[in-house]
Amino acid sequence: MKQLETLQASSLQGVNDWFRTVLYSIGDAVITTNCQGLILQMNAEAERLTGWREHEVSGKPLSTVFKIINEETRDEVENPVERVLREGVVVGLANHTILIARDGREIPIADSGAPVCNEKGEIRGVVLVFRDQSREREGQRLVEAARCYAEAIVDTLREALLVMDADLRVVSANRSFYRLFQVTPDETVGRFVYELGDRQ
Repeated sequence: MKQLETLQASSLQGVNDWFRTVLYSIGDAVITTNCQGLILQMNAEAERLTGWREHEVSGKPLSTVFKIINEETRDEVENPVERVLREGVVVGLANHTILIARDGREIPIADSGAPVCNEKGEIRGVVLVFRDQSREREGQRLVEAARCYAEAIVDTLREALLVMDADLRVVSANRSFYRLFQVTPDETVGRFVYELGDRQ
C-alpha cells in the first residue's frame, strides 16, 4: 500500500513538473489562479509585462498585478478572472484594453481567460493568457496615418478623382469630384461607378 501511495505521489509530481515546464515555456503571458482568484503561477512573459515577479505575488489577488483599463475611455475594465469564476465560460477582453504595469507603463493587450475544471466539472481555478499588442497597434497607427496623408493629397487635387475597389465600387472621391458633379458623399461612396449620375 505504501508503495502505491509513493508511486501515485511520484506520478503526480511528474505531471505537475510537466505542466510547470509547459507553462513557463509558453511565449504568451500566462497567469493561473485558484477558484478564489488568487495567483498560483506566472510565467516569465507575464512577469515582464506586469513588472511583478511570481514569488512576490503568489497567493495574492490577480488585481494586484493585472490592472486593466479601456484605452479610449480610461475606465477600469472588469477583471476577466472574476467573470470566468462567475460565469464559468471562456472570456476575452474587448479591443483597446490597456495593461497598467507596475512601473506605470501602459501596454495594449489582447487576452482570454478560461476555467480549469475538475472531473466533476467544478471550477478549480482560471488560466489567463494575454499578449502584448504594441507592435500591432503601432502598425495600425502607421497605416492610418498613411491613409490620412494620402487622402489629404487627393483632396487637394483640382481634377475630379474617384477611388474604386476591384468591383468598381466607389471607396472615396475628392472635393473636386463632388463640386464638379454636384453630388454628395452619401450619393457616391459605396455605389458602383456605373450607378452614379442616374446611371449616366
